[in-house]
Amino acid sequence: MNIHDLIGSIPEDSCDEALEAIESIVVYPATQSARIRAHLAAEFRLMATLKGGIVTVAALGEGCAPKSGAAAQFPSLVKAMIYEVDQAISVGRFTPQAVKPNIIFDPPPPPSHMDIPHWDGDKWVDLEW
Repeated sequence: MNIHDLIGSIPEDSCDEALEAIESIVVYPATQSARIRAHLAAEFRLMATLKGGIVTVAALGEGCAPKSGAAAQFPSLVKAMIYEVDQAISVGRFTPQAVKPNIIFDPPPPPSHMDIPHWDGDKWVDLEW
C-alpha cells in the first residue's frame, strides 16, 4: 500500500461531518505523506505519514498527540483526529500552526523587440535565437 491508496480510502461522499470538513489534501509521494487541511469550527492541518503499513496522523500545531494505527484504520484515524483537534481548539488547548501564504508574482511584461518571448524564471529570453 502506498500513500495514494491510503488517501483513496477516504470516502468522497460521506455523511460524517469530520470527513466532509476536509477541504484539501496534498500528497507527497517521495516521503509517503500527505497534508490534510480541514475546517470545522476553525481551520487546521493534519499530516498523515505511512511507514510500512503503519499510519500516523498528527496535527500541525501544539497541543494534540498524534494517532497511529494500521493502514486499514486510516479513515477512522483521520475522523477521530479531526474531532479531537476541533474540540481542543474550541477549549483553547490547541494552537494551529500558522499558514504561510504562497505568493506567486506575475512576470513583468516582455520586451517589445522579442519575437518569441519566454519567461525563464528570472528574465525574458527570445526563443527565436
